[in-house]
Amino acid sequence: RAGEAVRRRKARADIALELQGVDPERAPAALDAPHVAHRAAREALSHPDAPEHEDFPRQAPRARLRADRRFAVEHRAVEQDRRLRQPFERRAAARRQRRAHPRRAPGGAIHLFRRLPGDQRVGSGVDLDLEPVAAVTKAIADNKALAAELLGAEIPKRPPGFCTGCPERPVFSALKLAQRDPEIGEMHVSADIGCHTFAALPPFGLGNTVTGYGLGLASSAGVKDAMKGHTISIMGDGGFWHNGLSTGITGAVFNKHDNLLIVMANGYSSATGQQYLPSSTAGGARPADTVVPIESALKGVGVKWIRKQYTYQVGKMRKLIKEALTSPENGLKVIIAEAECQIAKQRREKPMAAKALKAGDRVIRTRFGVDEDTCTGDHSCIRLSGCPSLSVKPNPDPLRKDPVATVLNSCVGCGLCGEVADAAVLCPSFFKADIVQNPSLADRALHRVRSAVIGFFRDRAAQPAAAG
Repeated sequence: RAGEAVRRRKARADIALELQGVDPERAPAALDAPHVAHRAAREALSHPDAPEHEDFPRQAPRARLRADRRFAVEHRAVEQDRRLRQPFERRAAARRQRRAHPRRAPGGAIHLFRRLPGDQRVGSGVDLDLEPVAAVTKAIADNKALAAELLGAEIPKRPPGFCTGCPERPVFSALKLAQRDPEIGEMHVSADIGCHTFAALPPFGLGNTVTGYGLGLASSAGVKDAMKGHTISIMGDGGFWHNGLSTGITGAVFNKHDNLLIVMANGYSSATGQQYLPSSTAGGARPADTVVPIESALKGVGVKWIRKQYTYQVGKMRKLIKEALTSPENGLKVIIAEAECQIAKQRREKPMAAKALKAGDRVIRTRFGVDEDTCTGDHSCIRLSGCPSLSVKPNPDPLRKDPVATVLNSCVGCGLCGEVADAAVLCPSFFKADIVQNPSLADRALHRVRSAVIGFFRDRAAQPAAAG
């Protein structure tokens, strides 16, 4: 139809030119445009003195109006056909331009291109030498080959998990310990979308279902009656404000569900980049009158049993979970597990510490370590916490073959390893060390006294062994 419209348009333009006494072969290029040819033909055929043509006789006004409408329809068809063809014509022109100006110049260099008006590509005249890039690529490949040769075997795959010092990890350590209690046993954990979803993977394996963002409590309400054991729900503060408060929590209060909900209140929507929430305090950076506490929102919808607990206190968290699951009180029970996201905390505190060090101020950094002589080598601390800073190394005792636990330099001093060892009654091998930078005179004097006392007892313990 478009081709027929083009043919008719050209025929009308030739007739219009003939009626005006213009040779079509010498007609200006502007008359090749559809609207110009259409207007010229319309004016020529509408003139009262225009002679009749065998193909287009002179028409009455009503007939001319129908012809004008027909011209308009044909013009739209031609324009639509031109618009449809235009992208393909541009691509074809770009391909022809690329063939005329190849990207790769002789000698292995890359010839850069830049876009000019009219969608034309021309060379910018800049050549890049690929030899440095090839050298870096070869060095990386050589390092990988050397690492594979030294290891002798493929490195075991490491599942994704929580960050070092994440405040949500202690809660799942407490849940693992709570499951060992005969009064609680195995439980169904209705998980949610967020950082805490990683608990479904090793070493915790806590997360039977994941439905949607803020829907952990709503989904647990649907499966609770089908489960023999306890059913608990996990929800982050991001999911709480996104959907959990208006659906799961309000529905549980309305339907009088006897469930346990643990809200991971780390202060941010951490999984997507530490965005602020209505309950975010941002380490005191947000004005207090703009913060909406989660506890107030829960009380507002009718929740009666509400407890708040600092997450890193694993023993207290385990007792609180047991209290909620064994309580004779009916209705929804909510534990608000509070501790700031470790990534956000480090991003805020590290620049402050660096600035204080540069100014010569006293800075204390907390680290944890493992006493090699005390460590039994069963690695229960690693299985219960899953901290990335906990690893193993060869046992220094030649009479013991099992490797001992060790704390890597990535430790942020959260104290979870020691809390887990204490709550699970493991070997007391962890110790806490405060690293003092830019120490004061009192710090130096105290260090000398401590070193003297430790040295005295160490020499005293070594004397009987030397005598024997």
